[in-house]
Amino acid sequence: MTLFSFGPLADLPDGVRNAGAQSIVSPELSSRFYYDGAPHMGHFSDIFRYRMMKTGLA
Repeated sequence: MTLFSFGPLADLPDGVRNAGAQSIVSPELSSRFYYDGAPHMGHFSDIFRYRMMKTGLA
């Protein structure tokens, strides 16, 4: 399993590897998804997933 993040993650369980999310989307994109003044990661995760499918990673 691959866990994408914008920075390194420590202490991942066996079988989980960390990969750079910036290869899918820029970190700045997450700042576009706010709802009532708070980040809304649900919308960001949709865009991230669509981009993964477009690049053939999902």
